[in-house]
Amino acid sequence: MTQDNSNKIDDLLEEHNIRFCVLNGYRQVSDALVETLDCSKNKVKKYYIDSIQKPKSPECGCIGDLKLEQSLDAKAEINVSLNLANHKDVYPRLGAKLNVVYEDQFFLVINKPSKMHSVPLKYLETDNILSSIRGNKKYSYLNTVNYPDLNRGLINRLDFHTSGLLIFVKDLEVFQDLRDNFNSLVKEKVYFAWIEGNLDYNGKVKGYLKPKGPKGEKMVFLQEEESGALYSESEFITKEYDAKRDRTFVHIKIITGARHQIRVHAQHLGHPIVGDPLYSHKTYNRLLLHASRYVLERNGRKYTFNAPCPFDIPELLAR
Repeated sequence: MTQDNSNKIDDLLEEHNIRFCVLNGYRQVSDALVETLDCSKNKVKKYYIDSIQKPKSPECGCIGDLKLEQSLDAKAEINVSLNLANHKDVYPRLGAKLNVVYEDQFFLVINKPSKMHSVPLKYLETDNILSSIRGNKKYSYLNTVNYPDLNRGLINRLDFHTSGLLIFVKDLEVFQDLRDNFNSLVKEKVYFAWIEGNLDYNGKVKGYLKPKGPKGEKMVFLQEEESGALYSESEFITKEYDAKRDRTFVHIKIITGARHQIRVHAQHLGHPIVGDPLYSHKTYNRLLLHASRYVLERNGRKYTFNAPCPFDIPELLAR
């Protein structure tokens, strides 16, 4: 690495880190960070990197001047990543186009593209819908709804690969009501999907989902309840078989809302969703799963939210 490139990396790291002074002495650096930054020990371990483990880019974490188990004298200084210092905040950067499909005094409904997170996993991540909302002056106030939870006003989340409806609530009271009574107030949740092969089935899939693999990356389907598993229920409605591409277009109504629920249920039926990088062995340019319609009812008023589907669907059957 040339000296110029080394200096550029040092400048970037400096830009994405802050240095602060503690007033009191601490038995360990980790104790100081937990108390001063009001965060958990897990977050400290995740974002604090000792100086001998200097990261290659600012997104990797921070340069820690001291080891976490070292003692800390009063008025000592610590260098930390913004991911740790701002762990409760959202980076205000408009990195994604906000495709607004509905808005009124209570709701902001976005049609999320595939391959984009709904919310950031850490502060320095900006390529997500919530950071773009905060970066937009018109909607930046949504950052205060449900603070400091990263579901700022968001009552539903979609997988990174899934496109479709994200419903943000502008009013904290309405948000809490919907969150606490989600199953009774949300009347319908409809997804569109192309699944592999010829599915000749109309009916429900019921079972339990449990995380498996490194960091629980995948979910597995279980017929019987086990510790750590969540009950899941979906209804598959077959609409049309495309013999040329050997795939079936389906509507899916979800009754519950577990992570990867539709994707695992489709795999359980023996017909994974086209383009699923986790539950199919075939490749495609995206996951062909889209959150198309949500219907909710509150205080006697019915709301129907629809998001146009970005991939090809049978036109007469899309309604």
